[in-house]
Amino acid sequence: MKYVQKILLSLVFLLLFSDSIFARTNDEFFGTTEPYAEEAIYFVLTDRFVDGDERNNFANQGGNSRSFDRPLYGPSGQRANVGYLGGDFKGILDNAEVTIS
Repeated sequence: MKYVQKILLSLVFLLLFSDSIFARTNDEFFGTTEPYAEEAIYFVLTDRFVDGDERNNFANQGGNSRSFDRPLYGPSGQRANVGYLGGDFKGILDNAEVTIS
């Protein structure tokens, strides 16, 4: 019987004080202490940038389900493109001044 009382008393204690035991404080650290994480990392989707070398474009890629330059027209005449646009590393390098500034 004393064993059951100890267990019940422990459970009551945990329930009463669980907020203060498990509560987060405002001064907790979130993130990482790794030094590299403080550096900026840039990622460029080359096919959405500038087409600098048309020789590496494959307009007929995909056959009947082509994936290059697939226009999409909206109900009000808007135009978008859901396909590969031909951007490449040469286009990025040719426009490096724009990307750096």
